[in-house]
Amino acid sequence: KQVLAISNFDLPADFFETGILMLGSSTDLVENDDHLEGEISGISASNIPSWFSGYYKPGKEIAQIDDWDERVAKIAE
Repeated sequence: KQVLAISNFDLPADFFETGILMLGSSTDLVENDDHLEGEISGISASNIPSWFSGYYKPGKEIAQIDDWDERVAKIAE
């Protein structure tokens, strides 16, 4: 819903030519019995629509890093 809400704003066309940095919890969810668990920002980031993945930064690999300092260091590289 948050990604789709972008259409509610009068953004210039070149806005969609860049990546969108989303910082939050790790997207590496933990399996617990019959469901997955994680922090809400990580759950949201792990469920972005496929058409948005080209805009999503830092990317799936970096977003799965559990350690915050390590994740930020990878983003800064």
